[in-house]
Parts: sequence; structure tokens; C-alpha cells
Amino acid sequence: MDLFIVKKLISLFVGTAFSLVLCIALLALISCKFPQVARVGILVACGIFIALLSPWTSNLFVDSLESKYHRVVRPDSSVKYIAVLSGARGQRIIEAIRLWKLSPETRFITTTIRSSSFRKNGNSFTSIVAGNLGIPDSKLISVTGVRDTQEEIAKISEIVGNERVIIVSSAIHLPRVGLLANSKKLNAVLAPSDWLHSNSPWWKFNTGALYTVDRVLHEYVGIAWFMFKGLRAKSINKNTGAIPSASTADISSTFEN
Repeated sequence: MDLFIVKKLISLFVGTAFSLVLCIALLALISCKFPQVARVGILVACGIFIALLSPWTSNLFVDSLESKYHRVVRPDSSVKYIAVLSGARGQRIIEAIRLWKLSPETRFITTTIRSSSFRKNGNSFTSIVAGNLGIPDSKLISVTGVRDTQEEIAKISEIVGNERVIIVSSAIHLPRVGLLANSKKLNAVLAPSDWLHSNSPWWKFNTGALYTVDRVLHEYVGIAWFMFKGLRAKSINKNTGAIPSASTADISSTFEN
């Protein structure tokens, strides 16, 4: 089975709402034999679900990722490219264009995930928006057809080589982007946008908090998957006696340092 599909299935099962519904369904099935255990389990699951609807709980999760990188005020003179990942998210586009306007001599890279519906005549939604907001076609580089963040970073690496690049993505997404960029030895500055930290009081329960927790868990699945692939590649090379490729060695060293 394609490992990409395995990763997506894991992400689905880790989702909080799905996991809680599955847990309650399983408890309902065993309630015939162990009714007392089932009742306690359902109460605990409902309590967890209610807690996850609180902004206070979601902030505990999201701050563990969003605190890693700070806003880039302006590009330095060494930056040659600005790249925005899967930029159908409006705040990513806005932040990337803000940075480009402070350094208009740079090239502007947009990426679009293969499953995205934001395409028109082969161009990514982001590149269309960027063009409409004043970035000339001569500065635009559109990358389409990638499946995930790993493929986005690989394509960016092919384009920029050793040149310095600013990569714009959601603040919650950047820790995973940083691992992938390091594995490719990218000369990258990571620029956060689209923060999910909530300023609402803890008692304002809402489904947005649950969505935020799901986003955080998705990122941790991605980070864990990156680590798993690095360790798996290292194990295969050790067993076969093969010399690790540059990318394999980079992934492995990321967790040893």
C-alpha cells in the first residue's frame, strides 16, 4: 500500500471528533456485558469532548507549535525567493505578498496541492490572486500537482537550489515545514501566518476550538510520520549495508542532533 495513503488514514483516525465518536460506539457495544464500565467510559468521553470545545484547551495544544517561530518583519537583502505553501488560505497569501512588496526583486513561488479545487487553466489559485495584486508574471513561479508538504518542499528545493528563500505557511504548520526544509538543506527563513491562538475566554465553548485541536493533531501526525520515515530509511540502509542518500542522512541526523 502507498505510504501516503497510510499517512492519510492515520490522520483520519487521530482526529478528535472521529476518535471520540468511535470510542463511544465501542463502549455502546460492550455495554451489554459491562454496563457499568460502559457508562463510566461514555461519561469520560463526553467530558473530554466538552473540554475540547474550550478555547483554553485548544490554546494549550496550539501554542506548543505556534510559539516556535516569530513574524518576519521584512526580508533581508540576501533573500532571492518567497514561497507560499498551499496558499488557498487567505492569510498565507496576504503575508507572502506583504513580504514580496518589501522586496519586489525576489521571485514569488506558489504551490497547490493536487487535490485542491482552486485551479484555473493549470494555474494555482494563489498565483492568480498574486497576479491580480500586482506581482508580474515574470516574477511568478507556480508549482502544481504536489500531494503534500514533503513534495512542496522538494519542488521548492529544486527551484531555489542554494539561494535564500522565505517560506510562508500557517504558524501551526511551520515546525513540520522546518524539519522538511532542514532535511533538504534549504537556506530558508520560515515566516508564520494564519495564527489559530484564540483570545476568547475559556468559558466560550465553540466548535472552532475542536477544529483547532484537530489541526494540531494533524501536524503532530505529520511530524511523527517524518520521524518514522527517517528511522525506517536508516534501518533499511543498516540492514542492507547501503550508503545513505543525502536526504536519508539528513532526515536521520535531524533527530540525533
